[in-house]
Parts: sequence; structure tokens; C-alpha cells
Amino acid sequence: MPLNLKSEFYFFYYPIYVKKQLLYLFIWAFLGLFLVYISPYYFLSYFVSLFGFSLFIYLIGAYKKPFLSIKNHTLLYGTLYKSTVDLKRVSRIKHYGDLYIFKTDNKNYTLYAKTIRDEERALLHNFFIKYTYAHGVIFP
Repeated sequence: MPLNLKSEFYFFYYPIYVKKQLLYLFIWAFLGLFLVYISPYYFLSYFVSLFGFSLFIYLIGAYKKPFLSIKNHTLLYGTLYKSTVDLKRVSRIKHYGDLYIFKTDNKNYTLYAKTIRDEERALLHNFFIKYTYAHGVIFP
């Protein structure tokens, strides 16, 4: 079966990972409110609570979007900052369990696949196997 890279591939977050991250962030935001309650004259505590809640609201929307997307030989992954890997420049892909390392001429990129849903991890692994056979990339 030939690999069609004109179509887009999306891989979404693992739901338990999302709930855990949002819980930690929500607790961190309430820490700022607790600091305001203890000492209302402590100026920095207002910024901690404001930053925590605004980041919490932003990440609720960010976790609904895909963690990883592949389109036209370009791999985008990440939450706050999307890292971009040009798959045409990748010479080797190393795989260690839930960790993928993409080696290019001048930089190595690391992708942690444990944040992706379980059923989509197998699809991602099969995609990399098909991609390496089609484009001559070394994949152990």
C-alpha cells in the first residue's frame, strides 16, 4: 500500500494525561489564590493566580487540538510550542518504547509518544515503518 503524504494525519492526546496535567495546573492556579488570601498585600500573588487561570483556560483548548499532525512531509508536535520536523531531511529515526528521536543533518528532535492515545500509538509506529520503507530512512 503506497504512502500518501498529501493527506493529513492527526494524533490526539491520551485522556488520562490531559486530566492529570489540567489538575496540576488547576492546583497551581489555586496556590496563587491561597497566597492572596493569606497576604492580600503580597503583590506577586495576584499575578500567580491570574497567570495560572489564564494558562488553565488556554490549555483546555490546546488539549482538544491534536498533539501531533503530519502533512506534506512536515511533522508538527507539542502543546504550547509546536516543534516542526521536516521529514525530507530526516536521515534516521530511532525508537525506544514511547520515545522517537529524529536525526537530521544538524539537529535531533525528540518525540514522547506516551502523550498520544494507545490505539493511535500503533498507527504512528506503522506510519513511521511505511515512511522509512518508502523514503529510505533508517528505522531500527
